[in-house]
This record gives sequence, structure tokens and C-alpha cells, in this order.
Amino acid sequence: MKKLFSVLAMLAILISPIVKDVAIAEEITYAAPTITESAKVGQTVKLTLASWPDASGQTFVWLQSGKAISTAKSLQLKVTSSMNLKTIQARQSATVAGKLVTQVSNALVVGKTSIASDTQVAFADAAKTTLQVSNLKISPSTKSVKYQWFKDGSAIKNAVSSKYKFAASASMSEFKVSISAQASGFALNKFVTKSFVPDDQPKEYVLAWADEFDSPAGSAVDSTKWDFQEGDGVAFKKAGWGNAEEQWYLKRQASFTGDGALSIDATRSGASQYKCYYGTCKWISSKLVTYKKVGFMYGRFEARAKSSLGQGVWPAFWLLGANIEDRPWPGCGEIDVMELKGQNEDMLWGTLHGPNGSNGSTATLDTNQTEWHTYAIDWTPNSVTWFVDGVQYHKVTKADYIGSSPAAVWVFDHEFYIILNLAMGGNFVGGPTDPALNTAKTTFDYVRYYTVDGVGQIFKY
Repeated sequence: MKKLFSVLAMLAILISPIVKDVAIAEEITYAAPTITESAKVGQTVKLTLASWPDASGQTFVWLQSGKAISTAKSLQLKVTSSMNLKTIQARQSATVAGKLVTQVSNALVVGKTSIASDTQVAFADAAKTTLQVSNLKISPSTKSVKYQWFKDGSAIKNAVSSKYKFAASASMSEFKVSISAQASGFALNKFVTKSFVPDDQPKEYVLAWADEFDSPAGSAVDSTKWDFQEGDGVAFKKAGWGNAEEQWYLKRQASFTGDGALSIDATRSGASQYKCYYGTCKWISSKLVTYKKVGFMYGRFEARAKSSLGQGVWPAFWLLGANIEDRPWPGCGEIDVMELKGQNEDMLWGTLHGPNGSNGSTATLDTNQTEWHTYAIDWTPNSVTWFVDGVQYHKVTKADYIGSSPAAVWVFDHEFYIILNLAMGGNFVGGPTDPALNTAKTTFDYVRYYTVDGVGQIFKY
């Protein structure tokens, strides 16, 4: 499988220069002309035209409040009293490769202090705990600048500098900054930045742990990473694993495919030699856990997987609190990255479970679960976010979870471990499996763990 991906990747590299050239040819961007950033009555505004290669028939027009100034013919415009507090711009046009190109310059308000329109909020530190005003340009230059930070529409008391350190619990809040500036001889100008939500900004993912399942067929699963939980749950004081499941888990039902994947195979064949909590077992399957091998707290968890269809087929990629012996489920907490139902071929479930509350959602897959899909979560001190094939479909914040009615207890600030399994039948999938179904399979291409913006911890035993 991964050899095929390598071939496809090489073909993509060979093809990409052609594709790139076409894209550049069809999506050319043209620079805009620029004018003086500020001016008042009696001063002169200067226009600098943009350079467009192979342009012909080039013209420009000065604009006042969007209308052409017919008397303005040169690249310099003398500001008159009638222009005071009016918006001045310039429009440049030319024919390039047979196509009419038009671009409009930046705008200035005559007599008013100018604040650059691309002024925005950005992170001030690598830890991403402090916000700052970025790209701020004021013309004419002045020290008479005031700031006021807003959180979710309300002014933050005493937050009146160019930087603001926010509480971790506020990472999902919307922040804005109101900026007031007044240069000598110019009118006051006020500008409000666009909203900035810290938790929604692009994140840096660093791979910290993984199992690519590249071992040859017949190889043993890496015992430094995985253990197996065998049986029907009775030995773990959870008959039917707490869900009325039908399978007896065995180590041997998990194996390497030999082409870069791990397969969990469920079958009725051989199940009858085992005695389940309900009588003669109907299925055998497998369940892998990193419990007491490797633990994790916060970060991104990602797996690429596919699974067969059929009533009662229940594959899962999930996390349980490593304190489960001291605080039995649901007190330990559970994070379901991926749960599928064999009878719902294109539906995905992602859920949080705690002592007195659950919060989850579903997503519709582009193709059914028999095709490869990538399932992931970002787990931070403030939220859990679910993704399928790189697209976010659900998010639960700590604040919303605790603030639910009745209030739920957040138990997701400690070590968890990873579970990969294929259950057969049970409450989640609506009861017993289809009597006509004899085999089922879930295949994992890889499991990967990343830190997110430097946040994430691994525990090794």
C-alpha cells in the first residue's frame, strides 16, 4: 500500500511543474497602484503606478468618494478645501495580453490620521498566550495612540496597551482591538480590527509518536507500544465490555497485512470454543491498547482506517483515562475519535463521555467506510475538536461542557491511552449482529500522535 503511495507521489512530482505553470498562467495577480498615506488641505498626494509587464494603453484616474476628478491629470494631486474629510483614491487601467486590467489604490481620508487597513491581531509569543496588534501603520507618525481590547464584544478592563495576555480558558473567545490615533494637525481616526479567536488559528503539529504498521506479515505487534485485552470483559468486571457486545477478543485476530497495515479480523469461525457471559461465544475479534505501555495527555491523535459493512459491525479508535482502575468508567473519561456502525455505511460518530455527561456529533463520509478515511482529534486543555479527512465537524469546549445544564464534570486533563478494536454487536449498533454475517474486518494504515503548538505529553512505562 505504502509502495503504491510512493509511486503516486513520484508521479505527482513529475506532473506538478506542468500543473503549476498552468495555474500561474490562469491566476496572475496584478499589483495595485499606491498613493500617499495621508494628506491635509494644502498638501499634495502622490500616485505611484504599478508596473505591469507588457501593458499597453495605460491610464489612471483620481477618485474622490468614488467619483472621478476630471481636472486631475498628473501623478500629483493638490488637496483643496473641498476635499477635506473626503476619501481619495486612484484607479489604474491597462491592456495586458489582450485583457483589460484595473486596480484601485489604497484610500486616504483627507485631513484624517491614517491607520492601515491591514492592521490585525496576532500572537505575540511562541507559546501563543499573548496577543498583539500587528501590521500597525499610522500616518503621519504620532505617539498619540490609544488601544482598547474587547473580548466577545465587551471591553476588557485595563486592557489598553498594544499587547494582551489572555487566560487559557478564553482561547475560544473572539478578541478585537479598537485603535485611536491622532497626528498633529490631523483629525482623530478610530479603527477596529477583525475578530481573532486564538483556538481557531493555524496550528503547528509535530509528530511525537506513531505506529506505521509496516512490519512483514506474520510479525508480532510492537509490544513496547501495544498490549491486548482478551476475553468478553468479565475479567475486567465489564461483561460484554459494558455494551452487551458479542465478541471474545483474542490477540491472534490482529495481524499485519504485509503491505503497511494492521488488520483486525472478526469471525464466527472458532468462536464456539469460548464461553461468553451470555453463553457460547458468537464471534472472536481483537482489541489493542497502549495501556501501561504508552500514555498521552493533550495533542493530535490521527488514524487512517477502513472497515467492512454489516449489521452489528462496530470498529472504533478511541481513548480512555489511564486512571481507570482508580476511577472506573465513566469517571476516568472517554474520548471517541472514531466509531462506525456497519449498517450506516457513510456515517461517523465522535463523542466525549464523562461522569455525568456526554457530548458528540456525527459526520457524513464522502465515500463509505470501506474506503480509506483519516480520523483525528485535537485535544487541548480547553477543548476537543474532531476531524475527518482534514475537515472539522465537531468541537466541544471545556467552558461549554462544564456550563451545560446540568453542569457536566470535565475529566480530560490527565493521561489517556489509545484503543483500537472491532466489536461485534452491542448497544451502540442496535443489538445483535446480522445472523447471515460471518466475517468482518477493520484495517488501520497508521496511528499517529502529534503535539499541537508545543502542547502534548507522552508517558512511557
